[in-house]
This record gives sequence, C-alpha cells and structure tokens, in this order.
Amino acid sequence: MLFALISCKDSPKEEVNASKHLTFELSATVYYDDVFKLFYVNEGQQHITVDQMVKVEVKKSTEIQTINFTTQSQEIPTKLLLVFGNDEKRQKLIVNSCSVSLGYDKIDISRDKFFQMFIPNKYIEYDNDKATATAGVVNGDFKPSFRAREILIDRMLLEFD
Repeated sequence: MLFALISCKDSPKEEVNASKHLTFELSATVYYDDVFKLFYVNEGQQHITVDQMVKVEVKKSTEIQTINFTTQSQEIPTKLLLVFGNDEKRQKLIVNSCSVSLGYDKIDISRDKFFQMFIPNKYIEYDNDKATATAGVVNGDFKPSFRAREILIDRMLLEFD
C-alpha cells in the first residue's frame, strides 16, 4: 500500500492538476445576439472583477447551442455569476442544460434543476416549467444575470477534489 501511495505521488498526476480549469457549459436556445459573461470569485476574494471573467459572443439561433466558458481558475469558486445583455435591451433564452467542471469532476444540471441551482435577478422573468428566461428593462436599466445559489457552490465543494 505504501508503494502505491509513493507511486501515485511520482506519477504525472501533478501535470493533470496543473491543467485543471473551472469550466461552465450552458446548452440553450438564444433568441438575440449577445455577449455572455461568466464572472467567478475565489476564496479570499471579496469582489467580482473583470480579471475573473470569461466572455463569449453568442449568435441568435432557433437551435440549441452550447456556450462554453473556460476560466483561468484552478479553484472551486465561492461565487458564480452569468451575465448577459445586448444593445437591443431584450433577450430570451431557453435553458436545455448546463454543467460545471473542474478537471475530471463534473456536475450536470438538467433544465428542470436549473432554477434550483441559479437565481435570476430582477431583470429576468423565469418560467421554471418551460425553462425560459425572458430579460427586460426595469426602471430604465438592463442588467440581466443569474447567480449560482449556495446549493451549487456547496455541491462543488463536496464533489470536486
């Protein structure tokens, strides 16, 4: 048994860990061209910054598309925020599924569980039965976003090495 532990320590496992990056994948139908941004905060950090953000340009489509975010972080985040919003100040998306992964560990979230894991802000009207998010202007502002609920952060802490 001691030999196996030493063997694991000397194996290329360190190389695998060196390439671990937090990824977020959203499978959705997006009705208007947009720029989606994933912000993340790691332990010990207080505020969301552009240094901890990945953005992806998304073209409208009536087909389901996969939007991939790969961060520079190799840590489990304490906060995740998915932000979108375009110049037209409108957006509609139908969530098919999403996943969060870190290295080889992955959490899959089905469309019927999305609302349990992410909370929309006041700019989003979310229909849980249809997994449809409709974003609109509130008091002249348009800043739609979904924030990861504590249950997702806790699940990452439990399931990710």
